[in-house]
Amino acid sequence: MKRKIIDERGLLFGKISCVDILAVLAVLALGIMVFTRFFSGGEGNVSNTGTVDLVYTVEVQKVRTPTAGALAVGDGMYTSDGQYMGQIVRVDSRPCVSLESTPDGRVVEMENEGYLDVTVEVKAPCTLSGGRYYVNGAFELGVNATVKFVTRYVSSTCVVTQVGQSAQG
Repeated sequence: MKRKIIDERGLLFGKISCVDILAVLAVLALGIMVFTRFFSGGEGNVSNTGTVDLVYTVEVQKVRTPTAGALAVGDGMYTSDGQYMGQIVRVDSRPCVSLESTPDGRVVEMENEGYLDVTVEVKAPCTLSGGRYYVNGAFELGVNATVKFVTRYVSSTCVVTQVGQSAQG
């Protein structure tokens, strides 16, 4: 008597259900997809390409004038939890201006006396991994990232506005 591979009840060799085999194959395929997406050497986990000095720009808005004066070239910047962000290489300040309503219903720009908006350029050793820059392998640089920072004399919040190219020299 010749034995069929799949019998009339849909069992493989009369013992294993074809639906069960398809379910196991689907779970295996899903597992492989998850592994390759999150754990393999795909684009999200490209090993770093070495350290490069990178200059990036942060904005510190509505800072008191004496505080803005304490942001000095050469000072180190750190996140509030102590991670190194880099060294300040340039500081520019300008009057802090805000929009204010007048009693007659107009909106006008007014200078906030005693306050400045400050642009700070920071040079930091960075690694490139997965298309992203990391300072010390921990702090990710990204435009519009808001970071609380500290220097020797200043503690404030800044927004990363630009991530530049490698610093020369």
